[in-house]
Amino acid sequence: MYKILVVEEDLNARRRICSCIEDNHIAAIESPNSRHAWETLKSNDSILMVFISEKSSRVDAKELMEFIALDTTMKNVPVYIMAEVSSPKQIFKLLSYGAAGFIVKPVRLDEVRDYLYLFFAQEKKITESQIQS
Repeated sequence: MYKILVVEEDLNARRRICSCIEDNHIAAIESPNSRHAWETLKSNDSILMVFISEKSSRVDAKELMEFIALDTTMKNVPVYIMAEVSSPKQIFKLLSYGAAGFIVKPVRLDEVRDYLYLFFAQEKKITESQIQS
């Protein structure tokens, strides 16, 4: 089964995103912060992608992405940053951390679905008809 890690401190936002992922027949793993996410990633090699909130009280998105990039088993796991930003410069800064994509908060679920479809279409693991609109 495909698994996606969702790292978001806000419980309601995290559950909305996980529900969207699960509606598309993909398992979502919830993580309340980046430190928990790192432990989850180290113990679960079946996670295919990560959606992470930029700010976390323990470890920030940049640090988590650095950990992932340095780990030989995880360095190819795409990470999508979710953040409240107000300028293209801020978005560029976040993408410069090595993120595969970016979603402005509050997260629109259609953007999550778009990234799911793009990822799985590139991997040829799922067809467009399997992603719910």
